[in-house]
Amino acid sequence: METECSAEQVSFENLLAGLTARFINLPSEEVDSAIEDAQREVCEFLGLDLSAVWQMDPDASEILVLTHLYGPLLTEEVPERMVASELFPWALEKVQNNEVFVLSSTEN
Repeated sequence: METECSAEQVSFENLLAGLTARFINLPSEEVDSAIEDAQREVCEFLGLDLSAVWQMDPDASEILVLTHLYGPLLTEEVPERMVASELFPWALEKVQNNEVFVLSSTEN
């Protein structure tokens, strides 16, 4: 069954494909700045105010550590560490079980 894609969806998919291509063969010393550039581009495309990348603490998988942040209009401080098991246990469980989960909108 064929599905129709909106022009906006195609544009977003093209953005993601371009971002993905940038990371191929990228020297390790350039990865952090490339992630931050990608966060900026995605935020601008989607009209978002903030993008944060969190990684699990290798010593405590229920703790998330902030690694990359984009938010040109930040008015509040973003914590450097969060206890995921308290804030969103359902998502943490999915991640720990290597399950894919999708949020259908930014509101979700």
